Amino acid sequence: MAVLKELKNTFNDTLYVSATAEVELAVRALATPQEALKHCIEINRYENDSDRLCRTLIAQLFDEERDSVQIIKWKEIFEVIETAVDKCEDVANVIEGVILKSA
Repeated sequence: MAVLKELKNTFNDTLYVSATAEVELAVRALATPQEALKHCIEINRYENDSDRLCRTLIAQLFDEERDSVQIIKWKEIFEVIETAVDKCEDVANVIEGVILKSA
């Protein structure tokens, strides 16, 4: 259960916060397209990591947790955070499109 707790903290704190910080940096860097694209690449990396970690956490949750209410609660939390990180990737895709169209 300790591993699951550590992964929950990583998922909740690191990936979501990092992805949203990169979105802010990408938007601020729109005047320098190459810099903005670097941030978009990082956002995509965070989203890939988030997908992988979400699947791992849900699998571990079903393996380790016995309380069905906790399973439902945590699964929903993981999925909402994953959706938020997906939205960060959507923003990165829009930024990339704007940069490519203006080049």
